Amino acid sequence: MSLQKIATKQIGQLTFFLGMLLALTTAFIPLGPWSNQLLLLLACLTGFFHEKTKNHLLTLGIIYLGLTTASDGLDTLIWFGPLITKLIAAWVAFLKPIVIITFMVWGTPFLLTNDTKSRA
Repeated sequence: MSLQKIATKQIGQLTFFLGMLLALTTAFIPLGPWSNQLLLLLACLTGFFHEKTKNHLLTLGIIYLGLTTASDGLDTLIWFGPLITKLIAAWVAFLKPIVIITFMVWGTPFLLTNDTKSRA
């Protein structure tokens, strides 16, 4: 593996970790309007630099759809419902730009090619 691929993968992992940390922090502590802009920047960087394969795209899509669907129903739980809903809403707010960028930039070549070797 080349040094450039390793550096790109590490940038993607670092921005994902920082974005998740910021998203989960803003679920409990309001950090101000700058946090939304920083969260969007980290999500865009994660969408461009995180490692992608066909399996990662499918997994990312399933996780995103599952979280957005389940987050509304979890609010009905008595004690932990609002807490879980806040956490999932923060996670989904961070994942939404990642999913859009990932599927537009990296998913299109997978859909347009007929070569099965490039999809693995």
